[in-house]
Amino acid sequence: MSVSIILPIRNEEQFIGKTLQSIIDQKFKGELEIIISDGISNDGTRGIVKEFQNDHKNIILIDNHDQIVPNGFNRALNLAKGKIIVRVDGHSTIAPDFIEQCLRVLKETNADCVGGSTYHDSSTIIGDHIAIAQSSIFGSGGASFRKGIKKGKFVDTLAFGAYKRDSFLDNGGYDEELIRNQDEEFNFRLIQKGGKIWIDPSIKSTYYVRDSILKLFKQYYYYGFFKVRVIQKTKVLMSLRHLVPALFVLTIVFTF
Repeated sequence: MSVSIILPIRNEEQFIGKTLQSIIDQKFKGELEIIISDGISNDGTRGIVKEFQNDHKNIILIDNHDQIVPNGFNRALNLAKGKIIVRVDGHSTIAPDFIEQCLRVLKETNADCVGGSTYHDSSTIIGDHIAIAQSSIFGSGGASFRKGIKKGKFVDTLAFGAYKRDSFLDNGGYDEELIRNQDEEFNFRLIQKGGKIWIDPSIKSTYYVRDSILKLFKQYYYYGFFKVRVIQKTKVLMSLRHLVPALFVLTIVFTF
C-alpha cells in the first residue's frame, strides 16, 4: 500500500524538524512519499527541509505562493501518488506506528477516513495552560479528537486524517476560499455523500499548541470567522458544539 503524507506549512522552523523525523521514523515499510507544500517561508524552515532531503529522497518540496493551507494542500494532492492520503501539520508529530495503525483501522472499519485523538503539548508555561484548556470539554467543544477516547467510533471530523484516495476523487479537494476550517468542511462533504470517518484510540499524534495568548487569539479568531463561512456555504449547522461560544458570550452579556 502506498501512502502520501502532505504537509501544508509556512514558517515552521521551530517544529518542522520534529515533524519530519516522526514521519521518517515510521515503522511502516511500504511506499511512502512526503510532500511539503511551503508558503514561501522566510525563516529557517526551507533550509531544514532541504537538509532532510539530502538523506531522504522521498521528501518533495513545492512552493505555495498563495500562502494558505487549502491551496497548498490541493497543489500537493495533485502530485501525490499514494492510495492513502494523510494530512499532517507542521506543528505536530505522529506516533511511530501511526501509518500502520491507520492502514489497519481503514481495513477493519471500511471507513473512508480514519484518525485518532491528538495530545496537546507545549514547552512553555503559557503553552501548558493553553494545552490544558484546548483539551478540556469546554475548550474542545466536545470534539473527540481533542479530548482523547477509549473506544473507536464514527465521528463528523478529526485532525490528521488518513483518507482513501477515492475520497478526494469523489468529493474534490479543499475549498480554497476557506483559510481555516477547510478540513472540517471537506469532511462534511464526504459524509453528505455517504462517506464515513472513524476515530480510533490506537492512532496517536501530538499537536504543539501556540505559546502566547496573542497567537491563540489570532488562531481562534480565524477559526470562528471561517466557521461562520462554512455554515453559510453548507447551509447546515454541522454540530451543536459550534453554538457554544455564542451561547457563552450571550450568557455573560445578559448576566451582567
